[in-house]
Amino acid sequence: MAKYNYDKSTLKGLGVGAFLSEVKVREAHIAAGDEMPQSVFNSNILAEKLHPEKQCVKIAKVVDHDDARSYTLVPDTSRGTEGMAYFRAGQYVAVELNIEGARLFKPYSICSGPKDAPNGSYTLTIRRSKGGYASEYILDNWKEGDQVTISGPQGDFYYQGLRGAKHAVAMAGGSGITPFYSMACAVADGIEDFDITILYGSRTKDTILLKEELEAVAARSNSRVKVVHVLSDEAAEGYEHGFITAELIKKYAGEEDYSLFLCGPKAMYGFADKQIAELSLPRRRARKELYGEYGDPARDASYPKENQGKSFSLTVSIRGEKQTISCRANQTLLSAMEQAGIKAPSRCRSGQCGWCHSRLVSGEVFIPDEADGRREADKKFGWIHPCCTYPLSDIELDHSIFSDMMDFRRLVEMECARLACENIYDSTYAEMEGCIDTLEQGGDPEEQVYQFHYRLTQASGNGIYSMFFRAFEPVIRALIKQHYSVKAGDVQESARLHRRLLAAINAKDEQQAVSLTREILSQGVAVLEERYGSNDGVCKR
Repeated sequence: MAKYNYDKSTLKGLGVGAFLSEVKVREAHIAAGDEMPQSVFNSNILAEKLHPEKQCVKIAKVVDHDDARSYTLVPDTSRGTEGMAYFRAGQYVAVELNIEGARLFKPYSICSGPKDAPNGSYTLTIRRSKGGYASEYILDNWKEGDQVTISGPQGDFYYQGLRGAKHAVAMAGGSGITPFYSMACAVADGIEDFDITILYGSRTKDTILLKEELEAVAARSNSRVKVVHVLSDEAAEGYEHGFITAELIKKYAGEEDYSLFLCGPKAMYGFADKQIAELSLPRRRARKELYGEYGDPARDASYPKENQGKSFSLTVSIRGEKQTISCRANQTLLSAMEQAGIKAPSRCRSGQCGWCHSRLVSGEVFIPDEADGRREADKKFGWIHPCCTYPLSDIELDHSIFSDMMDFRRLVEMECARLACENIYDSTYAEMEGCIDTLEQGGDPEEQVYQFHYRLTQASGNGIYSMFFRAFEPVIRALIKQHYSVKAGDVQESARLHRRLLAAINAKDEQQAVSLTREILSQGVAVLEERYGSNDGVCKR
């Protein structure tokens, strides 16, 4: 609906004649507005800005730091991104990369402060990692003006007031300084209300990343940000020497209550865990950033050493198609799929976010305890995260994303159909009816069916439902496309069912609307099960 905004202060002190005149002016504005309420709700627009599935950006600036570079990313309006999503200091984005045909997502902490997001930029600071597949590609290829695609902000590695103390102690190593630099900026800018002491471990003075930048932030923080450099390979005045130990943490934490954050290379974590254990902190007060692959599983004492150097076959079922590839014993299932050109979903690469959640159909695997972020139900019923799973035999894997999506759609859309009986706008009804008309006239089934169901979520009156629906648009569209490519003759029957559903909503018949929504979704599942059988990733419940 067209909005008429006015300053209420203009009504103060008006006489009767002037007031009546103002009323006529406003009546004219209202009459000139849209007759129908808006079908795109402000809550949906806001949700898409705050939680975008992806952001299309371009590199506006590159700054060198010896063996690292900082990349300033800004919205790429030519590809539809108008602004950068807000983030909490400590979160990361997954960068989409295509390296010699291998498509992968690599997580990197946002290095800049949160106040930069409304101003239209993120900064990623990436250090070259020896043998690092992604970092070497980025540092060798990214340049100003390049187009890049990233996810929305991810992760929960940020300060939480209800969980954390007012004083945070950060243990950083190498490029693990990046989320803490963002936190320091947030504190100095007044966005976050806590104090932070950063214990930053480096080999020598020359290898300290963002040294000058950290000093500048600390200087303007009114003593709320403190940085202590710890050098392992060099003794120098003004620097701590050795490693970040429990004693060193106690020295700088003081007697006050504190929370502890840890981020650094994987090699640092074993030593750091032992130091943290000596502190006897409550579990909620110790936080670790785990993004990134575990690395060579052979370093785990429980790994069966006889598997070193072996390779196994990995059969992947995704979107109804099976493909068999090779996977080395020291390689994650996710990495093998990516290198084979399989577009496997992922984000954190550490077993924590759940994006790569998949069903292990057959075979034996090794999952390091440190990286095992599965729920107990996942362990019981054979679900794994390929990003932190290594083969111990030939493997058959079933990506669950379609199965999970059908569960999601049943849960959400049946409720949306019920709510739509009371909340649907005439404009939304007309749009849904138009989708059916176009479908009956030979329109693209993927487009029309998707738009119908998206508007069904809008018709519920709950913007969160439509936000989640839009977030999974590629998967939902793929499901719809598969249905009608397998059984094109279902189009007219599907149009009939959708028209009956719309009629039930119009008649405010909640029971019938819910029943028809269930029937429509079950029809699609049945078709895909008939075509692909039991191991296709389509839910059979």
